[in-house]
Amino acid sequence: MKKLISLFLGLVLVLGVCLTSCSKKDDSEAISDVTNKASESAITLAMYLMSEEEVSAEQAAKIEAAVNKITKVKFKTQMKLYFYTEEEYYEKLEAALKRKDEAVANGEVVTTAPAGDETTEAETVVNEYGLTELKYPEITDYQVDIFYFAGADRYNSYVDAGWLSRLDEELSSSSKALTSYITPGYLTYLKAYLSNSTYAIPNNRPIGEYTYLLLNKEVLNLTQYSKDDGFVSLTDEKCQDILQIVKENYSDKYLPLYSSTGELDIPNFQYWGVDADGNLSNNFSVLGGYADPSLPYKKLDSYAPMDNTLANRPYFLNPLRVLKEYQEKGYYGTEADAGKEFAIGYVKGGADLVKTYGDKYEMLVVEKPTLRTPDLFEGMFGVAGYTADVSRSMQILTYLNTNEDFRNLILYGIEGENYEYIESDVEDVNGDAYRLVRRLNDSYMMDLYKTGNALIATPLEGEDPEIREYGKTQNRDARIDLAMNFGLEYSGYRVDAAALQDLRALSEEIYTSIMNCSVAELDDTIAAANTKILGSAAYRTLMTSEAPKESGESPETCSFRYLYYMWMEKMGIYKPAADEE
Repeated sequence: MKKLISLFLGLVLVLGVCLTSCSKKDDSEAISDVTNKASESAITLAMYLMSEEEVSAEQAAKIEAAVNKITKVKFKTQMKLYFYTEEEYYEKLEAALKRKDEAVANGEVVTTAPAGDETTEAETVVNEYGLTELKYPEITDYQVDIFYFAGADRYNSYVDAGWLSRLDEELSSSSKALTSYITPGYLTYLKAYLSNSTYAIPNNRPIGEYTYLLLNKEVLNLTQYSKDDGFVSLTDEKCQDILQIVKENYSDKYLPLYSSTGELDIPNFQYWGVDADGNLSNNFSVLGGYADPSLPYKKLDSYAPMDNTLANRPYFLNPLRVLKEYQEKGYYGTEADAGKEFAIGYVKGGADLVKTYGDKYEMLVVEKPTLRTPDLFEGMFGVAGYTADVSRSMQILTYLNTNEDFRNLILYGIEGENYEYIESDVEDVNGDAYRLVRRLNDSYMMDLYKTGNALIATPLEGEDPEIREYGKTQNRDARIDLAMNFGLEYSGYRVDAAALQDLRALSEEIYTSIMNCSVAELDDTIAAANTKILGSAAYRTLMTSEAPKESGESPETCSFRYLYYMWMEKMGIYKPAADEE
């Protein structure tokens, strides 16, 4: 087959030459034709990919050959693919990048010069069939052009090291198609994150999750309420009324309340805290405040307040009291209630939950999915700072993120060898059956979210055929976290990490006491919590409004409150009152 394809391509080339000339051309003229018809550059790029399981040399060679059948024809680009599991991936990638740094410092040649530019003519070779073909440059074993990575820390350190190319020029020109295939928030806020520059292409994926209030349609018919009566939260008076009616009159058939969250079901609340690794977290913290979801990001006075004493704020305590009353009244039921339909539900998940609950329940969105800063860095592809060609690398990334079949090749392998397409029994809006991927073996295993745009990859057999459409809907509905791009370090200042960890421990202690107390004990528990909060040295350290003293060190350790309000003011989100200035 390989020989037949080469022979066919050669015949096509010869016929093209004959049709444009009255006389037979010699070999030098034929070579010239190949060069002129080719792209201005024949280039070889190295791409690093993270695999879920080890990819054998034989399998890697097959994937690489299949990729090159596409990239050589479409882009005059030859690809060298490197596959490593997560255990060794970053070690291999960073070793190659460091070796390139050393080569540059030593004056070595580290990139392939594009053939056919102003100084270099495209080279050709005569293959085993006597046909003239483009010659693709050989590369060093440490060349890196395109690579996967994840995490804000890596993003920052790779930019600082010069290991990432700036991509904004390409995104506004030859790779503009990416802006139509990747959810705008990913690109917009990644660019805003660092010097108004884009240094990577995020792997498009569903954003966050919805919080739904589920109202049983049959139960609504037993009451005077309808879905249009302005339900806004699990704890509003209408829900309290329905739950009481069900408990007193229909508990033999319905469980009054079901919640899948297992958390404080208080919507639109911004907690300020960190996890054990020191990263910003929205887990319960004694620092927090109500974040109005109607407020737009980066508009004056649109911000999530940071209250001095969270535990005595009515918008926190009033819903908390109602939730604890639900527990004591037995609305959540017992094991004996297993299998009953519920009257009211409170669940989190994607847009696809409509298939689970849509028939029996009115689904009211209490909270929309929220794009938060960590979402920007969950997985992305960068173009190396020493790449052989930024534009050509971006052509490959653009195709990976916009073409379903090429996307499937990188994700699933070779059609007919690693997987096959099958039709589902679900039809799209045009009446065509959705197709699914059926794996034929496990010799090539890659992660959906580490290999490009997740929302254009064909779903696997066993997945909901419409799962990608639901993901797109979810992303269209997503709102922006009011604290988007705020971090624990800003403008040469860093929040006191030790104080944050102390406050995390205090928050966990207070959370446990609140969750375990009764309604009758709640006021005393909150009072004790406030005493602990206000008596905490860590709390006082983090909530001071005083500017840090200049010490000449960088970054300067400062309070959480000072850093946050300084960031908001510089971002144009907040303007201090005259008495604050």
